[in-house]
Amino acid sequence: MPCTWSSSGKPNPGPQSLATAVRHGILYTAVACGSKLLLYRHTIQLVQLIDTQRYIDRLAFDRRTGCIAIANGAALQLYHERYASFEETISWDLSHTASLDGGPITSLSWGQGRELLVGNSTLSLHIPSSQTSGIDRIWRFPLSDACSSALFSPDASLIASFQQADRAIKVWRRLPDRTLQGGARQADFDFLYLPHPRPLTAMKWRQPFREDVTVDNILYTCCMDGFLRIWASDVPHDSHLLTLHETIDLREGTSLQVPVVLDDDVFSWAAHKASRRSKQAQKLLAEINQGAPELVLLLSLRGCLDVYGCYHLGSRTHKPSSQRLVYSSDTKVIDSPPLQWMTADICREGEDDLLFYGASDENVTAYSVKLDQLLQAGALQPIGVYGGHTTVITSLQQTPIGFCSTAESQLYWKLDSGLYCDYSQNEATADQPLPDYLGPVKVFSQNGEYTAMASPTSSSVLQIYHTDESLYTVSQLPEYTVRLPGFIQQLCWSSLADDGCMVLGICIQTTTSHQLLVYKPDHATTWQRSWHKDMSDLTKDAVTALCWTRNTEELSLVAAAGSQLFLFDQPGLKQQAKQGSIEQLAVYHPIMIEQLILRSGRSRSASAILGMLYEQLIASQTVEPMLGLDSYAAIDALEATQLLDAAKVDSLCSLLSEQILEIPGLSSAERNTLSIWAQVVVQLQAKEAILDEMGIRFASSFLYHTLTETTGYLTSTASLYAYLSQSQDALVDLITGDAGGLTWQQADRSGCVSWIRDATLLTRIGDVVARNEYLAGDTITSETPRKERDPVAASLWMHALHQRTQLVSLWRISQHLKESGPTMRLLQNDFMNARWRTSASKNAFALLGKQRDVYAAAWFLLAGKPDDARRVLVKYCKRCEHEYPWRLALAVLRLFDATTIEPGAHAALQQCFQEDVQPDGQQRGDLFLLVQVQLMLGNEREAMSLLLGEGDLRELAGPEAVAGDAVARYTLFAALRARLHQADIASKEKQLKQLACRQLKRKGCSLLADALEKTELQVLDAPKLNGIVKEPLKDDKRTLESFLEAQKGKLSEAPKAVFEEPTMDSFAAFDF
Repeated sequence: MPCTWSSSGKPNPGPQSLATAVRHGILYTAVACGSKLLLYRHTIQLVQLIDTQRYIDRLAFDRRTGCIAIANGAALQLYHERYASFEETISWDLSHTASLDGGPITSLSWGQGRELLVGNSTLSLHIPSSQTSGIDRIWRFPLSDACSSALFSPDASLIASFQQADRAIKVWRRLPDRTLQGGARQADFDFLYLPHPRPLTAMKWRQPFREDVTVDNILYTCCMDGFLRIWASDVPHDSHLLTLHETIDLREGTSLQVPVVLDDDVFSWAAHKASRRSKQAQKLLAEINQGAPELVLLLSLRGCLDVYGCYHLGSRTHKPSSQRLVYSSDTKVIDSPPLQWMTADICREGEDDLLFYGASDENVTAYSVKLDQLLQAGALQPIGVYGGHTTVITSLQQTPIGFCSTAESQLYWKLDSGLYCDYSQNEATADQPLPDYLGPVKVFSQNGEYTAMASPTSSSVLQIYHTDESLYTVSQLPEYTVRLPGFIQQLCWSSLADDGCMVLGICIQTTTSHQLLVYKPDHATTWQRSWHKDMSDLTKDAVTALCWTRNTEELSLVAAAGSQLFLFDQPGLKQQAKQGSIEQLAVYHPIMIEQLILRSGRSRSASAILGMLYEQLIASQTVEPMLGLDSYAAIDALEATQLLDAAKVDSLCSLLSEQILEIPGLSSAERNTLSIWAQVVVQLQAKEAILDEMGIRFASSFLYHTLTETTGYLTSTASLYAYLSQSQDALVDLITGDAGGLTWQQADRSGCVSWIRDATLLTRIGDVVARNEYLAGDTITSETPRKERDPVAASLWMHALHQRTQLVSLWRISQHLKESGPTMRLLQNDFMNARWRTSASKNAFALLGKQRDVYAAAWFLLAGKPDDARRVLVKYCKRCEHEYPWRLALAVLRLFDATTIEPGAHAALQQCFQEDVQPDGQQRGDLFLLVQVQLMLGNEREAMSLLLGEGDLRELAGPEAVAGDAVARYTLFAALRARLHQADIASKEKQLKQLACRQLKRKGCSLLADALEKTELQVLDAPKLNGIVKEPLKDDKRTLESFLEAQKGKLSEAPKAVFEEPTMDSFAAFDF
């Protein structure tokens, strides 16, 4: 979605505000607008915007090197080319800067060898330094007044200059460089005068066909008498002696015609291109080019064009010079306001031959024309405009019929698609008042049926609400939430709804980024980002308005930033959005396979569909997208004989990866994803007998995560599935693997420390982690270089498990470590004694001073201070930028609480949930993490309220909590429904089910949505969950009796003693 057009804002006055250069066969145009320099490729395609922060007085574009010189007062800046992956991708970076003497710079001109001619109150020659970012001066000549213009000749042998009110042009000839004291060389010039009857206004050197061809230098000059004078040399060996050859009258009544010189390079390229197009053009050009004239176009105030030919100029012909009117047109070739100046260049793109830049009072317009049609009516057609607003644009509107109206307080910019903008409004207003529950917001934008806003409590969170709350948004929850780096400073957006699809364009400016995003409904998620653009590359101004434009089946997004407009084209975006939101996916699509598993909690239906696909591919049959399955009931009724087994999965994956057979509805990436899901389904079948529905849902996410070798974390939704599962023993076997190896990094990614409910099972995981960390070390706790069999890496886990005796044994066999002896002796003491606990605390603080935070937390546990250990671990993980900084602390505290009767263990665990886990979930806007927190605290009623979207969400979930995946919310709610019986639960569940069905249809799973709509509400009989954290005792003390009471049912009782009379056989073993 490139930026194909932009309004530059009003260009700076004067011809030196625009410059062109051909780089690698592509024409680049530089335009100065205020303090901004805009660089275009092919006239209208914006490549780069450079904000110099100061008004640009002059600019010069070096055709030889591509370097751009900019003058801001007395400051001079040079920008050099920087290439990307290929030569056609060019950008410009600031390379050299300097502040020059002599006052504001009034003229810039590039010569050969990177020499830059600068005119102000002096005339000086500069060259960029090769060692520093400065600019070296190699020649300087003081002037009596400020220089109006100074230009190098094409071969850089001459310089032409004049000052304000001068009636003569000073032509400087370069002499051999002088040698100064110390061996330094300095440029030297002498000069002569070209007299004029009136003060001079403009001048231009004729550009040759090629720079390496030796030709006479020809100079065109204009003065206030209304004549164009042509100067050339008559002496072959003294080309600086320029004499007047021809004079062309520019006067037409009381006005002056605008002269346009067609240089040799421009005319030759255009003539060659036109002659290849038609014989008629070839004949016309042969007539014009007879005698090889220099062509001058004169554009009148009426828009008519005259063509003059000047013959035999220069010293290389022995004939006297002459001029004649080659062609004259009485028709209006251009429809524009009066032009102040005009230049010509080569049109290198498209069918046209010539490119003209014409400047009026308000803007600069680019015109293109075929050379043989130059004198026809309306021949010059505008292809781009460098112009626009002088103040900030605050709103954009699209008119249905494309009309444009104006008013004194408004300025409109019109496009072919009927878009116009104005800057008459000072601030945006909402059509409808914001809901009361949202609270005060500083940054918001409302468009049609959606409202986007920054969160009232966290300015780095963007929320999207639907205004029809009864249908689409359940109880104050936004439909989509975007978390951004930095605080939102500016926000605007635009939406386009057509045939059931919604495309969003959002521009968000934060303290760290300036992003233009396009979201559309997608199969995979509720809203999927389909395109983004870093607006910092184009403008430093905030985007204040957005608007969509339509042209048949193409969409374009127009953004207003400051006084500029940017047009981004995306062909086919409209069709993509329609396909992503309406059509039913093929039943074997990976999204359908995933949703089938999550919908049923079993892999049987997905396996049967993949088995049918495999049979059709093996038989080389034409694959039907629906496989003859027109409803969910037909999918559910598939026979067990059609299941995909382990013997077929490798063959199916091979068929999918070879891409020889066409499979409708699957792209190349989707075929690869389907092969991964086929392996997941086969592995699920082997474990289906020992896993319940929630366990299957977690296992599918875990296996897909493992097979794709994703390094991130499992989602909170998958963790909540595992927490509600009654087959957690099998899930633990799944994540530990056949070898039983599990490091903390692996346990952290699976999230098992937060979803295992049983204390015995959690302790078993802790033993495995401690053993593996001792053998290999844990990367998350590595504060020192890795060492094998390091007791330090296992200390945190073994202290959490109260395995001090085993840890002493590990230190005993680690005599190669320097700290082995002192540590072993210290650990052998009784830490129920206050003295040794104080010693452990001192050791922990000493380790904190050495930045060994994790090892310090282990000593805090030994000292009976789990809350201090929690704070240290959370702070350490935040400093290391871990995804979930509370996970390590939660795992350690849960192990510590499960294996001790320490009075502060339970309170520290509860504080971890309330101060670390829940605030992190609120900040992330992670609804499923917040639901799990409530379940772990034993608050099932609050957990169900969060899933339904009811209750005081500001206190429970925070305003950033998102609606998330409504399908997962409905599935989890159905699993929890039997644990809490409410009379009014049916109506609230119906709203949630409607939202889930709507999201399924957006994902392309209409079959599943229809089946879900027909599902009857049921109350299931299921065991009640027990929260992990119970309310602590009132005196916050746990005695041995209370601990044994809590462990009832977990500890096996000893057999009762029964006296039995001994017999003679019982003494045989003692050998009396």
